[in-house]
Amino acid sequence: MGTFDRRTAMKLGGAAALAALVPGAVLAANAPPRLFVFDSRYPASREAAERWRSRGTALLDPRGRDLGQAWRQEIKHALDNGGALAGLTPWSDRLVCEMMGRDHGLKLRATESANPLYGWYLI
Repeated sequence: MGTFDRRTAMKLGGAAALAALVPGAVLAANAPPRLFVFDSRYPASREAAERWRSRGTALLDPRGRDLGQAWRQEIKHALDNGGALAGLTPWSDRLVCEMMGRDHGLKLRATESANPLYGWYLI
């Protein structure tokens, strides 16, 4: 039987908090994202992505697609008629999306963090 210590409690609490992080921020902004960026290496990010997929939001995992190229293709087309982009990713993917989003007139409206993931919302 494994030990239950402070570190284990923090991990479990952090995972639960992350699972709800981005959907709450996005819902607070009153607009579902057109595209949700997630990182399949993290269970909390995968769970958030599946919740958004069930609501009709398109998904993008930068592990399977270069994020810079995606901004020139999939993301650009997803946002052509307006809308928002959200994610639950490491800071590096959030930063790429924030910088590329500026070139498309998007601004960071909400961000929350629970190491190593950041929940973010661009509109």
